Amino acid sequence: MNLVDGGLLARRLAAVVDLSQEDRELLAALETQPTLTKRGHVMIAQGREYADIGVLLSGWGLSTKDLPNGRRQVIDFLLPGSVLGWQGTAFRVADHGVVALTDVIASWFSPQRLVDVARSSPTLGMVFNWLVLREHAVVVERVTSLGQRSARERLVHLLLELWRRLRSVGLLAEAEAGMPVSQAILAEATGLSPVHVNRSLQDLVRQGLIAVRRQAITLLDLPGLERVALYDDTYLHESPFALSPCMPEKKDDETV
Repeated sequence: MNLVDGGLLARRLAAVVDLSQEDRELLAALETQPTLTKRGHVMIAQGREYADIGVLLSGWGLSTKDLPNGRRQVIDFLLPGSVLGWQGTAFRVADHGVVALTDVIASWFSPQRLVDVARSSPTLGMVFNWLVLREHAVVVERVTSLGQRSARERLVHLLLELWRRLRSVGLLAEAEAGMPVSQAILAEATGLSPVHVNRSLQDLVRQGLIAVRRQAITLLDLPGLERVALYDDTYLHESPFALSPCMPEKKDDETV
């Protein structure tokens, strides 16, 4: 672990706020216990007490809500730099789960440790709050899609969001190589049937907007897709200039 840059989480947060060397070291210390979880395995079990929470270092995860009849809703996609199980700092029992969409590596630690880090640094306390609120904004957008966007719009909107989120954590090459999201997972995330998702994807392929190869989706025409979805990425709050004046200031010459 390189204490100078502070690790993956520090690099992500440094894009929006200035971090001191002490802040970077506090964050780096959260990434010292990397553990491999194989694709499809549960990382945080719904209905169980939180033992540890973590930082996702590589791979993709899903936050999911399981129903008693076996059906499942994908709540969000978890990308490198995501904190897994924020809720464990406030709640004893997990009301939804986290599973590995691909093979993943995550570093795990007690919820109390994250609380202690936030107490040690006012800047990190504020930026952790930003991360939680940003995740809330993503969920708000997802609910809006489920309730108000057409099937085609919500599917394209989700694909554009994933592309932009990958870009924001420095994984644009991965996005361009193809996002590892199956049609079944897209169906669970958008509230559509797998048949409807397949039909919509094939329509987008015929129009030259996307390519689908071996369960991986590549976006070919971003402006065209944005027109289809009426896409506005304000809710991602990626720019330092989108932050409230209450947040620590990011110097203009260090923005990324």
